[in-house]
Amino acid sequence: MSRPRPVLLAAALLAVAALFLGGCGAPGTTDPPATPSSATGSSAGSSSEPATTPGPVPTGDVHADPDPLPPGGPGDLVRTEPVTARLLGAATTTLVLHHSRSATGADEAVTGTVIVPSTPWTGPGPRPWVAYAPGSQGLGERCAPSRRLVDGTEAEALSVSALLARGWGVAVTDYDGYTEGGQPSYVAGPAMAHALLDVTRAARAVPGTGIAPSTPWAVAGYSQGGAAAAWAASAQPRYAPEMHLVAATAGGIPADLAAVGRALDGAPGAGLLFSALIGLDHAYPGIGLLGLLDDAGKAGAARLEQACLGDPDFNAVGGVRVADVTTGHRSFADVARRPAVAAALAATNLASAPPPRVPMLQFHAGADELVPFAQAAALHRSWCARGADTRLDTEPGGHTAGAVRGGAIAISWLADAFAGRALAGSCNP
Repeated sequence: MSRPRPVLLAAALLAVAALFLGGCGAPGTTDPPATPSSATGSSAGSSSEPATTPGPVPTGDVHADPDPLPPGGPGDLVRTEPVTARLLGAATTTLVLHHSRSATGADEAVTGTVIVPSTPWTGPGPRPWVAYAPGSQGLGERCAPSRRLVDGTEAEALSVSALLARGWGVAVTDYDGYTEGGQPSYVAGPAMAHALLDVTRAARAVPGTGIAPSTPWAVAGYSQGGAAAAWAASAQPRYAPEMHLVAATAGGIPADLAAVGRALDGAPGAGLLFSALIGLDHAYPGIGLLGLLDDAGKAGAARLEQACLGDPDFNAVGGVRVADVTTGHRSFADVARRPAVAAALAATNLASAPPPRVPMLQFHAGADELVPFAQAAALHRSWCARGADTRLDTEPGGHTAGAVRGGAIAISWLADAFAGRALAGSCNP
């Protein structure tokens, strides 16, 4: 059985990170869809209100079950944990547990990591910050980037280190579901957007970050992280209007989960498809995806919910088709046509979301074997037609190789954005 290629940006950026570390020394008008039945609705509650921290924030294990979750607005800190992360270069690292909003707008606790380079920022202007969205990690609690940055098993540490080497602060989201007993929604777009934007609010409340209203921010990520960055750029004007967002970079975007699912069904990377189906079931329980599985499928899903990318239980799903593990041998196409499932897939299709209001660099491998190029190109055309300032770079090779050159250009793009230089788009006039 073939092992799926990694979909982590950092794993593909070994040479890129070394290059940057060696060279440097040390949009839209509404929120993402709130429910599967609404492609344009806004999230519930006070999602657009800036976070506040009215009193001292407890310290402790941020991954401990936050039940009961104390009241708070999006981004409000619940708990912090000073840690030492295994990064290249000195930095101060704080794990955070903060309020966010689920795909359906419910209050929930999300974990993340806030990292400040030890080197003082000399300007001009305030230190830039990057809200970093990791690629696929797996559904198990131990897969959380905040855990793995500390224990030294997080491949994304190289990408984070490359950003820190530029002198930028970095806030990394775990996405929702990585507290004890949590249920990750994985690639559910609205939840990813909320988590990524809310970790920036949590970072602002962490002492020593120096984040001010004028602090320039960018969102960035590859693969799952590319989708999260694009969703966040789309949601920011309404969900986090206080954020001074200046640019977005999003590579290898799974913009249309139905199209990506068709490509992964029965392919070596099928573990990503089944993780996505489990995640959608967590995000929108009414769609009942797990209830369609046969006994073998349910046993496999239970193992997958505890696995990290590359684990034996994850790799064992490679080559499996949806029809192999559903009652009545329902195909992926049959499952995707079910009204509730179709509504969830529509709610997580980026083409239905408002286009970003900031310049966005989108890059994608032309021969991507995991995330089809065609659906990403369709997103670019859709957003161009709706007035976005975007650029699409086509990179050679497959999913992992596409991250290498695209990742290097993305860091240069961010540097230009933070310096206030013009960013060239590729939309037709």
